[in-house]
Amino acid sequence: MPVSYLPIAGVRGHRVGDDGSVWTCLFRVSRGVGQGSFFIETWGWRRRKLSPDKKGYLRVTVPLEGGGSVRAKVHHLVLAAFEGPKPEGQECRHLDNVKTNNARGNLCWGTPEENREDSKRISPRRTLQTRNAERKKRLG
Repeated sequence: MPVSYLPIAGVRGHRVGDDGSVWTCLFRVSRGVGQGSFFIETWGWRRRKLSPDKKGYLRVTVPLEGGGSVRAKVHHLVLAAFEGPKPEGQECRHLDNVKTNNARGNLCWGTPEENREDSKRISPRRTLQTRNAERKKRLG
């Protein structure tokens, strides 16, 4: 199935795919040592490298149309592009509870309660006591 791409609102030269990929047509040019850099647009699109934050969600730094840049979570960019801006009081839900799966079909806006229920339903957390008991059983 082919991937669909949409531009990211408020971001220069970037688009997201419904598979969770982030692409750019910008190329950074250095002004010289200590002089900063600027972006030029190119004709080709290239895939951006994504990096996990401390909680394991993928992030990417994107340049804003008005200048400056922001480090954004990829799942927020995908949902904003394909489903519209985040409704008040809602957050992004990963339906399969895999933080790195940013495909459009795996994401939706929902309440914090729905998000917690997803986590409990898909991967219930084991208590420290349970983990210690399992470890002792394995080491036997």
